[in-house]
Amino acid sequence: MTTPAATRKPQRFTVTKHNTTLTVYPYTVKGRPGWRFAWKDTRDGGKWKYVTRATKEEAKDAAQEKLEEIAWGGLAWSALPSARKTFLATIHGDTHPDDEALVLEFAYSLRRERDERAQIAAAAPGKPDEIG
Repeated sequence: MTTPAATRKPQRFTVTKHNTTLTVYPYTVKGRPGWRFAWKDTRDGGKWKYVTRATKEEAKDAAQEKLEEIAWGGLAWSALPSARKTFLATIHGDTHPDDEALVLEFAYSLRRERDERAQIAAAAPGKPDEIG
């Protein structure tokens, strides 16, 4: 005897791109049903990362987006905090492609200055009130 569709337990499913597959499975968060998938983030020491969505369709779309990122071997944009995505979208929207070299040079100069300040601070002896 078959169980009516309304009472059937949600079934896991897979989303595949090239040679990579993500399994999306039912998941409950604070008593609310949802859908979840996981992947190993090679850029973060091989740690497992998780994405949870409220609906099966949202989870499928998020898994397809994640597979696209994995396939290109690039940055996991969907894993970025929303404030960082907003920042990057602003930079993208407010700069012209002809300015990319200047923007990158400016970013590198900020990093060099920050690294120099950190080296100076690390090499400086302790303040007199910090000595024993």
